[in-house]
Amino acid sequence: MSDLQKALQDFLNRIPPDELRDEHDLELVSRQFMAMQNSQPIDDFEGLSASLMSESLSGIEGFDGFMLQRHQTFDDADLCRVPLVAMFHVLAENLGEKGIKLTPQGRLPRKVVRALYDANRALVTDERFGRPPQLEEDSAAASAARVIYEELKLVRLVKGRMVLTVRGKTLAQTAHVQKLFWMIFEFTARNFNWGYTDGYDADPHIQNSFVFCLWLLKKNQGWQPFNQFLTRYYRAFPMLSDDSMLALKLRMTRVWQWVGVLQVKFDENPRNYWGENDELMLTRLGRALYG
Repeated sequence: MSDLQKALQDFLNRIPPDELRDEHDLELVSRQFMAMQNSQPIDDFEGLSASLMSESLSGIEGFDGFMLQRHQTFDDADLCRVPLVAMFHVLAENLGEKGIKLTPQGRLPRKVVRALYDANRALVTDERFGRPPQLEEDSAAASAARVIYEELKLVRLVKGRMVLTVRGKTLAQTAHVQKLFWMIFEFTARNFNWGYTDGYDADPHIQNSFVFCLWLLKKNQGWQPFNQFLTRYYRAFPMLSDDSMLALKLRMTRVWQWVGVLQVKFDENPRNYWGENDELMLTRLGRALYG
C-alpha cells in the first residue's frame, strides 16, 4: 500500500460510517481529503504544499505569505542601480530630443551599444564579459533592453530613427524611477521571453518558476553555491532536461541581474566551465520585493 493509500485509509477510518450514505457524501469526503493532502508541506518543494507550489507557478504575484510587495517604495539609489533602469537612463541621454539614427540594418549605432554595455557591466556582479560589442546583436543586455523598452513604449522608431516617447521622456526623469522600475520589473518577469537572451529553447517552465526560485534563495540569506541551488530546484522538477537546467542558470545570471534581484560571484577557474562553483545571493532589492 502506497503512502497516499495509507493516508486515505486513515482519513476514512476517522469518518463515522453513517456520514457515508451515498456517492455524494463519498465525493465530498474525497474533496476534503485532497484538500488536506494538498495543504501538507512537501520536502521536495522545500516545505511548500502542492497548493502553494501551484500558486507560485501561476504568475509573479507569489503565494500566501510570500506576496509581491507592489505598493512598496524602495530607495531611489537602489533602483537607479538596477541595470535595466540604468541602461534606460543612458539610452535616454543618448537619444535626447532628436533621437538617434539607426544603422541601415535598423540596429543601434556602435556608440550607443557600447554605452549600454558599459552601463550594464558597471552594475552586474562579475559577469563574464567577452570583448566589447561592435554590434547590437553582440550584446545580450543591449538587445534585450531595446526589446523591453520598445514593448513598454518608452521609445519608438520614426523614419529610421529611435526617439523617446512622451512616456519615455517622463520616466527618464529620476523623480519617476519608482514607476519605471516597477514597469520594467513586471514586464520582464512576466512577459519578456527570457529565451530571447540565449540559444536554448524558450522553456516557459523556467520563467514560470521565477517566484519559486526567489523562495529558494530567500530561505538562504547568505551566498549559496549554484550547484546547491540547482540540486534543490531539480528535486522539485526532476522532469527537466540537462539543457533546461543550463538555460535556467544562464537566464538567472543574465535576466535576474538585469532586473536587480540577484548578485553572482563567478569562479574564474578554467575548470569551472559550466559555473559549478559560482555562488549567488539575492540583492537587498530582491529580498524586499516579496514578503
